[in-house]
Amino acid sequence: MKIYCILFDTVPRHPKIKALFEKKGLHYADHITCSSTVPTLVTMLSGKTPTEMFGIGGVGHSHTYSKLLEGQASKWDSEIVLHRLPGGKKGSDKRWNIHIHAIPRTRGDDAGKGIDFGENPGGGFKLVPDDLCGRTENMIFYPIDNDNDLDNFMAKMQTIPKKHVSGELRIDSKFDKEENHFIFIKYNHYHDQSRSAPAEYDGEKIPMDSESIVDMFCRMIDKIDFDEPDSLFWIFADHGEPHNAGVLMPPPDSWLAWCSVTDNITNKKVTKKIIGCDDFKNTVLNRVFNDVTGSLPNDVLDEVDMDRIYVREDGRGNIDPNYGTTVSALKALDENRYVQFVHHSPKAPYREFHNQQWRAIIYDKSKNSVEIIESGYEDLIEELKQHLLNGPWEWFFRETEDENES
Repeated sequence: MKIYCILFDTVPRHPKIKALFEKKGLHYADHITCSSTVPTLVTMLSGKTPTEMFGIGGVGHSHTYSKLLEGQASKWDSEIVLHRLPGGKKGSDKRWNIHIHAIPRTRGDDAGKGIDFGENPGGGFKLVPDDLCGRTENMIFYPIDNDNDLDNFMAKMQTIPKKHVSGELRIDSKFDKEENHFIFIKYNHYHDQSRSAPAEYDGEKIPMDSESIVDMFCRMIDKIDFDEPDSLFWIFADHGEPHNAGVLMPPPDSWLAWCSVTDNITNKKVTKKIIGCDDFKNTVLNRVFNDVTGSLPNDVLDEVDMDRIYVREDGRGNIDPNYGTTVSALKALDENRYVQFVHHSPKAPYREFHNQQWRAIIYDKSKNSVEIIESGYEDLIEELKQHLLNGPWEWFFRETEDENES
């Protein structure tokens, strides 16, 4: 079995990407995310919001896992799906190998001794997984190969556990045919375009501008073998353009991204049009532990729950890099419109409540329009607000009951 988790960092909703998936007859959906990479990935891998993982303060734009105390880290790790994948002896049909690669190396990755390695990671720091969890067993990292990564790395992953030798397809001795593989690839070209050298893909120099990069990514996606058996493909963006995010989490770039999921494990077609990034964990666990009926909720094969409220958090690095400062409650009104109640409290992590802001809007993705709600939706806005106040996110608004008791 294989799980592909392929991130196109910061790539916004783009008609070329949507058209490509639809042309190939593949799933394409709204992806409800946080406003930056780490909070989105924390939510994906844990199935929980940053506040549910950390408590008061949530997580910020950076300094996430490293700020945890030993006891906190152990509890945190127990929620992360990478730690739920069975290890075991080589050749075991329960064993999962976890492959991680950033193409090219991005901010936060330390090129220190030992970072380019085989199965023994050695020194160095990588945004994934070190900002998300403690490293677990069976991690495999790959050296940066600027000449071949774009052309060949995904194809290389699709040949595991087999490889071509002298024109014949044979089992790769490094991996047993019975083993399982979780493959995380993070493509950084769009996010890092202003500081990256031109890429070379398929023998062609690719300028580092947004349209050229989107075109290159479309060509890469087009070459993926989505018919690979016993595999789940989760292709996604974690958020949109960073300069369009802000303290009040304006859509679409702050929380409405895109994703495509192909499920060749259950061999059922995914048709769900709204997927929360927190759906990833349960979907993976439902496949890994062979429960194709989806006993854990919010599987990608479930119908869209139009009553569902999505909670997403953010912390702007220029306000507080260590903690979250904004929370949104989101709900779909129909296939095009979402309502958002958002509350910004910049000093709430320090239990100070001044300079707070809030607003309620309706976002219509078909028109890319934002309507500030002034009347007519009072009951719905109150429902979203109370969902936050009655949940673990009340710390954004006020002292919590636990604090009052102490």
